[in-house]
Amino acid sequence: MKGTSRRLLAESADFSRDLQLISEGYEWSSTSEEVVQALNKISADLKKASKHFYEEASEINSESFTQRVNEPQFYWVGFQGGDFSEEFITLSDLFGKVSSNIQNLNGLKRIYRNSTEFINLYTNCPKQALKQVNNTIKPYIEIRNQISERKIESSIYFVLPAASFVLVVSMVVIGYFIYRIERLRKGVWSQIESIPESKFAEKKKLASERLSLIHDFHEFSESKYKAEKEFKYRMHPAVKRLALVFVFMCCLETAYISSFYYQFYYEIKDRVLQLPYKVENAGVLLADLELTSFWVREVALQDSDQHYSNLVRTKKFAVSPLSEAKHHIESLKYWKTHLLDLQFLETENQEIFTMMFESACSECLNHMKKGLYYSLLEYEKFIENMLAEIENGLRYQSMYQKFFFIQKFQKEIISALDTYVDKYTKRTFENIEEVFQLVVLCVSTYSLFQLVFLFTVMNISLSKAKELIKNEIEF
Repeated sequence: MKGTSRRLLAESADFSRDLQLISEGYEWSSTSEEVVQALNKISADLKKASKHFYEEASEINSESFTQRVNEPQFYWVGFQGGDFSEEFITLSDLFGKVSSNIQNLNGLKRIYRNSTEFINLYTNCPKQALKQVNNTIKPYIEIRNQISERKIESSIYFVLPAASFVLVVSMVVIGYFIYRIERLRKGVWSQIESIPESKFAEKKKLASERLSLIHDFHEFSESKYKAEKEFKYRMHPAVKRLALVFVFMCCLETAYISSFYYQFYYEIKDRVLQLPYKVENAGVLLADLELTSFWVREVALQDSDQHYSNLVRTKKFAVSPLSEAKHHIESLKYWKTHLLDLQFLETENQEIFTMMFESACSECLNHMKKGLYYSLLEYEKFIENMLAEIENGLRYQSMYQKFFFIQKFQKEIISALDTYVDKYTKRTFENIEEVFQLVVLCVSTYSLFQLVFLFTVMNISLSKAKELIKNEIEF
């Protein structure tokens, strides 16, 4: 849903209330035509969001989640002929009811405070429907992330063997080379060791006599232990060094795979799996921006015929506008801190950092020219001051100009936050792509190094092995 559904529900309540108040003759910053156009867009976007959600949800193999979204478990308060009723519907039907009520509302020539379509949107969208969609999104993201995690693990299990293929081949070749050389040498030495000692003594005696005649050579004594030691098979030092190379490559392979797994896998996993939560949390922040001004206006309309209690005439489905306003202001503070301080803070990218702390846009209110973070702080202060003034006796008719300003301020913050999240998301995927490119570069470079290393070691070792075996055979 990417934070869209909850925001559209909040906007449905806000804009339908705008249109109803305009129809009742209240001052507002937008014309009825502009509000109708905005509501039509909301209706179309809701249909797209619902379709997108169900397309992605169809890929989820979870019986409990499928049951939740496909069975009538969502609460809807209906209004007809002055009476309220309740029913349970599917998630798709919930979005459909909101969309159809918007379309029917736009078709009315005049909207009264008891118009069925308006009351349906006014009662459900800012509270019950929004709460139920919130409760659906979290398990949806968790299940989607489980699928993503399995896909990442599958890619790791594919990349790791491919990345270590050359090294494994090198180890196999060197291991087989050592085995063949030593097997051949052992065969030569087994023949030498099978020769009786008397034959060696006889040959030695003849060689000594010949050397004495030609070179005046004097025979030296040699212990039996030394002679036996010299004529027994043992691994040649050159082959031992090659075996050490083999052990070194085994250790290198282990370190390489471990480093690759922990650095690459956890880096990608953290970025990919955390991003949906961050985007959805941004959706909560956007919805809170809409609903703070919505509920503060409802508080300002008290003591008038447009007050909430005059529209929702039932305690069973009614809420307190003042409590809702305070709740969403506190929620706005929390998500602003949680998101911008802890999740979305990006200091390495200058463009994102500038939007957050220096300038959120070029052609906008002065408040926005000090950065998105400062703008949200100013919005919080402004909306809290408005609520304090209302609690001290000020009413909508004497402060509607402030609502005009807060609506414009709110729209610019939402637009800037949308842009910020888009840039952050784009930057995150760019970072993931950079990690993949780095992996490809490392694997390619490392594989080339392994080939060169293998060729050099094998060439040197093969030359020495040929010379060694040749000398031993001639001996």
